[in-house]
Amino acid sequence: MIKDKEYEIFPALIDELNEGWVWIREQELEKRRGRRPIAHIEKVTDMGAKRAIYCEVLYAEKIHLFKMEENMETERTRLRNHLSSDPGLQSSIKLLDGGLSGLKCYNISLDPPKIFMSEWYRCCLGIEKIGDLPNRRVMLRVRYNHFPLRWWYQLRACLQHPQVSVFVATVLAIIGTALGFIGMGVGLAALPKDWQMQLLPWITDKIFIDFFNRFDIVNWLHWLGVVLFVIGIVVFGYGLYAFQERSRRSRSSSARSP
Repeated sequence: MIKDKEYEIFPALIDELNEGWVWIREQELEKRRGRRPIAHIEKVTDMGAKRAIYCEVLYAEKIHLFKMEENMETERTRLRNHLSSDPGLQSSIKLLDGGLSGLKCYNISLDPPKIFMSEWYRCCLGIEKIGDLPNRRVMLRVRYNHFPLRWWYQLRACLQHPQVSVFVATVLAIIGTALGFIGMGVGLAALPKDWQMQLLPWITDKIFIDFFNRFDIVNWLHWLGVVLFVIGIVVFGYGLYAFQERSRRSRSSSARSP
């Protein structure tokens, strides 16, 4: 049973802003260490789970936490050096102080769970400012990929990847698959009634001929062609929809991803 959990959220490392994964440190993911599962992460609100992302999930080991602490301490020192010229930086320093305190406590225990997420995925979930969250915590529902939805999770993770190159390659693959279905469907639907005699003249055995006639193979192939054509149109439309949603996402930081 999937349970909603309150996660303490932290920004991702600077050199991971364009990566298609998030780091999580919790007991459930600790059992999956080394597997790099794809997760469906939903933000839970009073109105229910509305926003969701698909992404690769990595287990945050202590080495990752140490690196995060080092980066946050460096940034805090830099801000303190400029505090005299810009008093408004005090709020950012307090935010870093809270994050460092949480990380140091977290090195000892797995509770509460922590999640390290880039701005791209936070905006997809509608979490634009971590400092506005009470105690830096947000209620999330995390589902890890499992059969038979594993392929669907992987496809959606590629469509929500922050790098445009990954997204475009995935959409082109979808459109190419759709065109393949459409072409196959048109070909099967256009088969002549006596196609087995025209295309396969070597079929002279009465058993094969009776088999084609008894089960009306040609008619079945016609309907299969129609079904493949419809599937191709639907898949092609989904590819175009993904392009449109990505364009909308680039215009609005709070828009949902496909």
